[in-house]
Amino acid sequence: MQGSPTADNLGEQLLTPQQAADLLGVSLRMMRRLQYERRIAHVRVGRHIRFIAADLVAYMVANRVQAVR
Repeated sequence: MQGSPTADNLGEQLLTPQQAADLLGVSLRMMRRLQYERRIAHVRVGRHIRFIAADLVAYMVANRVQAVR
């Protein structure tokens, strides 16, 4: 669901960068880097950055590496 918010995910809770970093298991610095490089979908609320949980799950799925065996 990367991209702009849709009617399906507008009602979802918006996560702070720290909450998103905790969910992905990365540092806050890495989360901000992903956002800055536009490698992960995010929402601007005024001057604040927020993340939709479904976008984080989509990011994890898109970056999953399959096992060889």
